[in-house]
Amino acid sequence: MTDPKLQPPSQDNKYTQSTSRPKVVFDPCTWISDADIEAVGFRPGSRKRGSDLVAEYTFLTCDFRTPDSALSLGLDSGNITWEEDLQKNGHVLEPRSE
Repeated sequence: MTDPKLQPPSQDNKYTQSTSRPKVVFDPCTWISDADIEAVGFRPGSRKRGSDLVAEYTFLTCDFRTPDSALSLGLDSGNITWEEDLQKNGHVLEPRSE
């Protein structure tokens, strides 16, 4: 996954430097294999960088589509805790352990 369009943005800016949060090291666009994406029913060729957020907290995002483009999948990797996410977005989150 060396395509320049898939590479994550820099995590060095005035917002990230003002916090003590660690950099996000797992990038779903470059670390998840084509075989894994295909195994869950999505097209590896549809892989594209999503709307990354690099500010007081960071989320790196990768988007995928199914072969018929009927469904999309957005994978995020971030540097906030599950508890922080639940406090902010708990009304729309569904934990999965499959």
